[in-house]
Amino acid sequence: MVVGAGLAGLALGAAAAFAVTGLVFTVRVQLPPPPYPQFSSTPSYPPPPPPVSSVAPAPSVGPSSAPSLIPVPPPLPPGPR
Repeated sequence: MVVGAGLAGLALGAAAAFAVTGLVFTVRVQLPPPPYPQFSSTPSYPPPPPPVSSVAPAPSVGPSSAPSLIPVPPPLPPGPR
């Protein structure tokens, strides 16, 4: 009796899950896409001018001096020998 009730509950739960997901799938598929602005109506901006520096900066090998959000960790102390 308990096994039959469990199987009936499982079958009803599976049917309800398939019904809900099938309904959601068909509603999502049948909805029209959202309206997007036309690309031709947006103003066109010229690209930014290239940098005027005539000398290329040398590639840095060490840590950069530029500020960052993550601080550089301090060097590790020497390990045991």
